[in-house]
Amino acid sequence: MKTDENNPADIVKEFLRVLKPGGHCIASVPFLQPEHKCPTDFQRYTHDGLVHLFKTNGFEVVESGCLFNVYHTLHWILAEYFGLFKSKPMLFVKWFVLILVGKLAKTSQLKSDIISTAFQVLAKKPPIT
Repeated sequence: MKTDENNPADIVKEFLRVLKPGGHCIASVPFLQPEHKCPTDFQRYTHDGLVHLFKTNGFEVVESGCLFNVYHTLHWILAEYFGLFKSKPMLFVKWFVLILVGKLAKTSQLKSDIISTAFQVLAKKPPIT
C-alpha cells in the first residue's frame, strides 16, 4: 500500500493494516500547543476530529479524550508569552507565575476539550468475524 506521509487518513489506514485483529493503537495529537516543527506542523485535530479519523478508517474507538489538564495548556501559553519579554522585572513575574501554574498542572484533574493541549485515542482493530 502506498502511504502519503502527509495524509493522516493514510497513516491511520497503515496502522490498521499492520495491527493484528484485536490489536490496539494509542495515538495522540497536539491541539493548543505552540507551533512545533518536527519535522513540520501542518494541522491540528479536535477531540471529535481525532475520533472521526480513526472510526472512518476502520478502528473501534475504545477511549478518547484530553491528554493533559487545563493548567498544562495555560503553562505552555504563558511560557511562550513571557518569552517575548527580556526585562528583569518581567523575568521575575515569569518565574513566579510559571512555578504557581506548574504546581497546579501537577495536581489538577480539571480537563476541557475547549482548551486542551493534546488529545489521545485508544483504538482497536476489529477482530476477524
